[in-house]
Amino acid sequence: MMLRISLLSLILAVSCPLYADTGMEVKTGTIKMGDVHKKEDKNPFAVEIGKKVQGKVFIYHDKNSDKHVINANAEFKNTTKDKVYLVYYVALKDSKGQLVGSTFGDMQIPADKNIHEFGSALIPLPTPQIANVANYEVVLYESDKPIGSE
Repeated sequence: MMLRISLLSLILAVSCPLYADTGMEVKTGTIKMGDVHKKEDKNPFAVEIGKKVQGKVFIYHDKNSDKHVINANAEFKNTTKDKVYLVYYVALKDSKGQLVGSTFGDMQIPADKNIHEFGSALIPLPTPQIANVANYEVVLYESDKPIGSE
């Protein structure tokens, strides 16, 4: 877990200005974690992101095996005629900008296909920390090659 947080911090701090033209997109904003709910609820919080892919990252308070978590599941649609590789990162911060938790997902999407990331983008947190989440940062890398092989 510490490696995942450190890697995310390094990527966010160093790569934003350096790789803006290589299929990277960053979205930030404020968020308030409420009671436990599901993505299927009427208006789930979603961050839309992507150029080659059209994506939505859903961020919500959930329960998984009786544990409170922040769920950051995503749906992506490949809008190209080629296979697309992607990695997305989600960082959650408190009102002071301190990292509370993070996760990531990586996948390859065949041409004109949809992919749903379910269950593997969970951020387990102590229950009191969930209420401290005030900001999000979502980073997406898209490429025609596996991310990290370029």
